[in-house]
Amino acid sequence: MLPNAKNRSAATHDTARYCAAALAGLSMVLFPAADAVASTLSGEVAVAVIVWARFLGSGLLITPLYLASRLARPDRQAICLEVLRAAIFIAAFGSFVTAFETISFAEAMTYYSFAPIVAAALAVLILKERMTAAKTLALLLGLAGVAIALNPSVTPAAGAYFAMFTGCLYGSYLFLNRVVATRLPPVQALFLQFWAGSVLLLPLVWPHLAPSLTAALPGLAAIAAVSLLSNMLLINAFRLAEASFLAPFMFVEIPSALAIAVLFLGETPAANLLAGAALILLAGCLTLVRRP
Repeated sequence: MLPNAKNRSAATHDTARYCAAALAGLSMVLFPAADAVASTLSGEVAVAVIVWARFLGSGLLITPLYLASRLARPDRQAICLEVLRAAIFIAAFGSFVTAFETISFAEAMTYYSFAPIVAAALAVLILKERMTAAKTLALLLGLAGVAIALNPSVTPAAGAYFAMFTGCLYGSYLFLNRVVATRLPPVQALFLQFWAGSVLLLPLVWPHLAPSLTAALPGLAAIAAVSLLSNMLLINAFRLAEASFLAPFMFVEIPSALAIAVLFLGETPAANLLAGAALILLAGCLTLVRRP
């Protein structure tokens, strides 16, 4: 390859990585909004209903886009993969909402925040993505920022274990995003995932469907809309860059979640918030200036 062609190829690759980082970061800014709304409904609406509404609402919103795209029918392997992703997401979101019953929103984010580490580790082990020193340092900085910003309790309540279980599940889900993003168009992948989740949850939700849920419909609709937008951004990010590169940008969710907790949920801001957020953002910038 000629030098100019090599330079153009490197520039194109870098541009794709910058776009992927921006999409992942924006997605992580939006995701906590859905979780925050879910936390306000916890205790008033059954967990299964909240999770089901997220799937069903997102499925209804994405169906017109899927039909307009006129994509080829997915094969059986793709459908099975989306059913697996839906099942993992159901378990993760259900576990996370359950955590809100005994711990605060900010504290739940503390124990959940190691999900990107799980995703990066699976990508390196299974997809054989290269884990460079820069990526390793970025992940460690992100974890340090999380610890400083959130200052987790020394004696966690029961909800903390649900949040940590969520981190394991969601890390697996992020890893599968990378697998799916290289095999299916985003609209098709999300269409299959959302409707698979809706069908899987229907038997659990049916006994809880009642007219009393009408008051919660605006919140449930908001959860679905934010979830769809966030997932669209995230799966497109994974189409452009490897999971181990994007993992540090998942930590952007932490300062976003804390800001939501302070501004909308009335939680007291911690003095160490800015220091932790700065480390998290530094972790993301470190992956941008170093090529994988």
